[in-house]
Parts: sequence; structure tokens; C-alpha cells
Amino acid sequence: KPRYFLADQSHVEANSIKIAFPGLKYGEQECDVIFCTVHIMRTWMSKIYDSKTWQKMIQAMHKITKVGCESIIQQAIDECPVPTIKQYIKRNFMKNTHQWALWARELKKSTSPKYGLIGACHKIVALDEKKRSDSEYVSFEFRTKNISAIGIDHVILHEIHKFPFPIQQMLVNEFNAVQGRIEKGKPTPGLISLNCNCLFFRQFLLPCWHIFHEHVYGDIKLLTVDIWEKFQKMFEEAGFEIYMHRELVEIEEPKKTEAEKAAENRRLTINELMEMTRNIYWRVEEKNNPEQTCMFIQELNTCLEPVLNNKINEILAVE
Repeated sequence: KPRYFLADQSHVEANSIKIAFPGLKYGEQECDVIFCTVHIMRTWMSKIYDSKTWQKMIQAMHKITKVGCESIIQQAIDECPVPTIKQYIKRNFMKNTHQWALWARELKKSTSPKYGLIGACHKIVALDEKKRSDSEYVSFEFRTKNISAIGIDHVILHEIHKFPFPIQQMLVNEFNAVQGRIEKGKPTPGLISLNCNCLFFRQFLLPCWHIFHEHVYGDIKLLTVDIWEKFQKMFEEAGFEIYMHRELVEIEEPKKTEAEKAAENRRLTINELMEMTRNIYWRVEEKNNPEQTCMFIQELNTCLEPVLNNKINEILAVE
């Protein structure tokens, strides 16, 4: 099976991949490097600032044949009014369409129609219909489905069946927990009202195992017909929305120390210097003067090499 790496247009990354995966020449499987489509489009937004040229390049990216892709790229270059953009396209995107254009992305013939515009529309419609169907089914069961349970008094079970199905499950679990309290020898809680301080009652506003325990085995029948009706009415209009509320949550953001701020400033300075160096290099390169370009690289190397070598020696000495 073919292997590939998805990367941005980093020459460092590309060279690293070539070193790590040398290919058939050295007895290894070939490994291609393809460019991330999202990264390419974001790069074009800043570099190809002529809107018509940018649209042409987007059109070229989505062509499904190599010939069509290269033809539109040539049109974009011919019709572009900005010379620097022409040079940028020729230098970076003319000869490597196999790395960024979609014609080179392998799709089986049986599945490729699904990725066209019509196929995508059909897929979206099918997903929408499925979601609607699932929603209607869940909504129907939410109000009509009844749980079956053993060991619960038929009067209590009849009242539980008047709740939405997920609430029925919760109430049955709470009622069954009463048996566990009895097995542990716990007495009735001695409640005289429906006010219970347990987490379940405060969170869901429903009869908890303490209330069921008192109602079934205690002296006071807490769950009268009127009380059941009050619990059931909570879900008649809003459903689970009764559990939704808004509140202001304050989150403390950790403050950076002076050392962290200084480290961040140093990182930004390095990034700025590297970006300035790249921009100046491409300006020199766009003049199509090899001598000036080589001279610039030599001057840059002369300035940087002593600094880098000294720093490397210092690091090695410390280690």
C-alpha cells in the first residue's frame, strides 16, 4: 500500500522525511510527501492577494485531471496583473501539482462520485433524513414507552409510567436501591415531608430512595396522588429543559510570571527575525539575479555561522 506524509511547505520537514525514508534505491518502500490543502489555501490568501488569480488557483486545485490543473494554473499566470504573484506561483506551485492538487489524491472509481458536488448533496440529505427519523423515534419513545419492572407495587409503577421513559429508568433504579438499604439493616429515614437533602433529590427534583423507603415502609405515605401529579407536570411542557439554567461562571486564568513573559518575548523575537530573513531572501530571489542571491546567502552565512558555532560549543561544553 502507498505511504505518504501530510505536511506543510516546510523544506526542513521534506528533507527530514527523505533522510528517514530513502525509498526503493535503499531497499525501502517509497514514501511521498503531499501538502495539506487547508494550509495551502491559507497561504494563498496572504500571498496571492489578487482575488481573480486566487480563484483560478482554487479552481486548479479541485480539477480531477493533471492536464486540466496545469492548464488553469497557466491561465492564472497569464492573466495575473501582479508580476511578483506570477513569480510566486511559478516558483512554488507550477511543477509540484502532484503534492497539492486534488487530481493526485487517489480515490477508487466506485467511491469517487461520492466526493463530487452532487454526491455530497445526496449524502447531506440522507444524513438529514436519518437524523430527523431518529429524532422522531426518540421523541415518540420519550413520551410513550413504558418500563417493565419486577418487585414494584403496581400503584407506584402505574404512576412511574406517566413520566418520560428516561425518568422512568431513574425512578425504578431509585426504588430498587431501597432493597439495598433494607439488606444493610438501615431504618426508614423518618421523613415527614418531601424535602430530602440527598444529591439525587436536589439534582433531579424527583423522589429518591429515601422518599420511597419512607413511603413504602414508614409511617407516612409521602407520595399521594396529588404529589405524583406535581412531579409529572414538571415534564409536560418543557421536557428535560427544566434542568437547564444559566449562570455566570468565573474562571481564574493563571497569570504568567516575569520569566514566562520574557521567554515568550524571546520566542516572538526569534520568529520575527526568521520571517524578516525569509522575506528579504525572496525579494532578492525575485530579481532573477543569481549573483545577488548567492552574495546575500554568503553574507548571511558569514554573519550567522560564528554565532551559531559559538553557541553550539557552549552547549556541548556544558553537557
